[in-house]
This record gives sequence, C-alpha cells and structure tokens, in this order.
Amino acid sequence: MAEMNKPDVQEKFNKGPVAIITVFPNGMPPMGKLMVQQISYFLFGCILIAYCATLVLVTGADYMVVFRFVAAVGFLTFGWANIPLSIWYGHPWSTTAKYLLDALIYGLVVAGSFAWLWAG
Repeated sequence: MAEMNKPDVQEKFNKGPVAIITVFPNGMPPMGKLMVQQISYFLFGCILIAYCATLVLVTGADYMVVFRFVAAVGFLTFGWANIPLSIWYGHPWSTTAKYLLDALIYGLVVAGSFAWLWAG
C-alpha cells in the first residue's frame, strides 16, 4: 500500500482511466455448468435459510411469522453481499438496486414456499 502514496502512482490514477476487468477463458461460456452452479447457489442458500428458520421458529408457527422471518433472511442471503460491488468496484448503484430487487423477489418466493410448507 505504500506504493499508493508515490506521486507517479497517484498521477496515473488521477489521469485515468481506472479499470477493473474480468478476463474469461476463450470460447463460449459453458452454460450447462454455469446453470448447475447457479441452481446450486440457490439450493445452498435455501438450506442456510432453512437452518436459520429451524433455530428460531417453532413447529406450527403462524404463516406470517414464518413468512416475515424467511423473507428477511432470504433477502440477506441472496442480496446483501452485492452492496460492496458498488462501494469498492464502482458498479453503478442502479445495478446494485436491481440486484437487491432480484434478492427481494427471491426472498419473497422462498418465504412463501417455506410458510406454505412449514410443519404445522
């Protein structure tokens, strides 16, 4: 980090452009593999949500109690980690807002499913 204090480094940053890039391997993206990873992400997230719910909620809890708790945990599970992308990597806040809207929708769908199927 001492490098950042050097005048020539600061001049490069001030002059710009400043970029963070992602380089992918050559060729078409392996959609099958990526879809399996995405579905695994959602399933693992739901397992974590279920674990949290079983720690807090009793068997036979009211539908809305289950719904509210699972919706909040689902939103945090699927969305909250996107905020640092705007803070540290310069992603537009509008993009992060869209990610958070997606997370809210995922959280509400999961909450509805959990509340509907909660043992009672």
